[in-house]
Amino acid sequence: PPIEVARWVGRLRASLALADELDVARLLDGVKLLGTESDIFSLPSSRVLDRTYVEIAREILDGLGPSAIERRHLVSLSDGTIAFEDRLRDGLASHGPCPRSVIAGLAEKNAAERLRIIQYSVGTVDDEARARIDELAANVADAFAACTADLQAPQRYAFVEPVSLVRVGKVVDAVLEDPDGEAIPLARAEEPGACAALLDWAGAGDVKWVLGRWSLRCEQAAIVPLSCARGSRIARLR
Repeated sequence: PPIEVARWVGRLRASLALADELDVARLLDGVKLLGTESDIFSLPSSRVLDRTYVEIAREILDGLGPSAIERRHLVSLSDGTIAFEDRLRDGLASHGPCPRSVIAGLAEKNAAERLRIIQYSVGTVDDEARARIDELAANVADAFAACTADLQAPQRYAFVEPVSLVRVGKVVDAVLEDPDGEAIPLARAEEPGACAALLDWAGAGDVKWVLGRWSLRCEQAAIVPLSCARGSRIARLR
């Protein structure tokens, strides 16, 4: 199946294992249009030309089997949109370490925000790019609001896992806050090690932003931390 459907299977299995009936219902609701004219995969891919991305996170995700998919998260320095490049663990993708800058001469992005990079060059992440990423981070309320369309539309919920760049302020009583003092909800049950490391670094005043994938369990939304700006560098958390 398409890799997005393989990832859907991995998410469904996880929700069944947790007995999260609401998430199971959401995921099943999202696949009803597969194979119809309204199928998200029937929409043509958009062409991306001469755009600079910075890959700021990678994670290993379940698909048809455990740990079957590698996902790279890339932020566009022009408009702040975040796309992802998925591959099966033995599949092909663009080359290079993480973090890195990727100048995409030619790429394609489908309606599920999956990027296929065709012609590209790779470089290091310089100070100007890091400063631009700092600018693109948003407070937690604005970041969540930007993702609500994906979380509320059944088909997008099933096949698009939104991520956000969230500004980090400080840690108060073991709670991470943005600069406005709003709590940043962390998915501690799903990724306890990454959450603990993030809180430790943020408590030392060393974190400017965190990239997080939104996870919806029952009625509670939280972010799985993937990477953060730690001092003058981008540090991976998964």
